[in-house]
Amino acid sequence: MYQPCIINADDFGLTDGVCQAIVELGQAGGLSSTTAMLGVPEALPRMHRYWDRLTIPCGVHLHLTYGAPISKGMQQYCASRWSGQFPRLRTEISYPADLAMEECRAQVELFRQEFGQPSHIDTHHGFHRDNRYRTGLLQLAQDYGLPMRGGDGGDEAPASRYGIAESSVLEAWSNTGWDTVEDGFAKLRKVLEQANTAKLGGVWELVCHPAYTDDHLRAITRLNDRRELERQILDGPNTMALWQELGIELTDFKGLSLKPLPVGQG
Repeated sequence: MYQPCIINADDFGLTDGVCQAIVELGQAGGLSSTTAMLGVPEALPRMHRYWDRLTIPCGVHLHLTYGAPISKGMQQYCASRWSGQFPRLRTEISYPADLAMEECRAQVELFRQEFGQPSHIDTHHGFHRDNRYRTGLLQLAQDYGLPMRGGDGGDEAPASRYGIAESSVLEAWSNTGWDTVEDGFAKLRKVLEQANTAKLGGVWELVCHPAYTDDHLRAITRLNDRRELERQILDGPNTMALWQELGIELTDFKGLSLKPLPVGQG
């Protein structure tokens, strides 16, 4: 009996090193899903350069920090506060809910115009777990027939009320204290074994951030060198063997999908 698990790489489009790593890992079987950040500098031309080589499903990594807004309302809001850009810190996410959802909808629409129907939605800095925006995101997912990344179990608005399928997100791997390939692999094993012990149900999701780290990435995020280590771990034979040992079968969000809204409607 195999446990289905989505290995999702966030931040497709962030830098060339991020895109290259995601493309290569997808082709090698180290990833099963990714999500794109549409409002970061040069995201669309960068994504188009790699799109034909992307072999795994891609969703939208909705973001309200870093980069620039797409919707007119959010552009005006940010122009009066941060010179037209999103703030950098998650602690600064304090937008009116209707404005935030207008921006999220605009990001989904832009993806649909450029690349077709996304596989799912998730969020940068985890604001899908914020009850100020939770209901709006569930409504957005329902409108477009999309599954989404799971919350933390304490949500005021359960996804089931909206008929939305969610992944069962595993304990954080990327942002926890390890700084070598060996320690990172040991932490990955621990995360998976704890989920097994806890009998976590549903389709698991391991969130990761692999990349070829370069000066561009170091200049825009503190999560940089560890991304390089993640890439090496996910591309290694030991990790492939770990899936087999623990009875894990890689999958994606397609099995969670609702009936999609035809592209061009929304």
